[in-house]
Amino acid sequence: MNKIILFTPLVALMVLFASCGASQVKNYKNVNVNKAEEIINTAEDVVVLDVRTPQEFKDGHIENAINIDIFSDDFDTQVEQLDKSKTYVVICRSGGRSANASNKMVTMGFEDIYNVEGGFIAWGGAKKPTVK
Repeated sequence: MNKIILFTPLVALMVLFASCGASQVKNYKNVNVNKAEEIINTAEDVVVLDVRTPQEFKDGHIENAINIDIFSDDFDTQVEQLDKSKTYVVICRSGGRSANASNKMVTMGFEDIYNVEGGFIAWGGAKKPTVK
């Protein structure tokens, strides 16, 4: 009987934690560089958001991309000023920072977000166009 009394709250906590994790839905889409390029070239009101450092951006980026460094102190403030009705293709060096930025954007109310898998490394590796 004592084991049941101790076990029941443990099971309840496990169910609670499992349901909390299940409710965290990722509201952005991961896309490869080919799909990202297609979206950039065909979607209306698309913005390429490059979240790398200014130096990384200066070394090469997608044409017409805007640069907001995810590590900058005012990243959230700058992103909050963007038009939430537009489509965003978010890119970084390898895909990690852009996934974090995409998650932040979801919490800010952005709805149409595409994270470029493999980031700028994959973009360059696929010989996609860049500018300096």
